[in-house]
Amino acid sequence: MCDNYLGNHGYRVGPLVERYCEVGASGWIEVPVCASDLIGIGVKPDDALTVCRLADSK
Repeated sequence: MCDNYLGNHGYRVGPLVERYCEVGASGWIEVPVCASDLIGIGVKPDDALTVCRLADSK
C-alpha cells in the first residue's frame, strides 16, 4: 500500500522506498521514525506522514 501510494504520487519506488514501507507496515517503528526515514530519501513530509499513518493503522 505504501509503495503504491508513493508511486501514484509521482515518486520513484526503488529498494529504499520498498524497505522503508515494509518496515513501517510491520509496526516495528513509530510513525515519526517511519516518516523521518522516508523524508530522508526525498519524500515530502505530508506524503511520508500519510503513508506511515496508514501503515500504522492496519
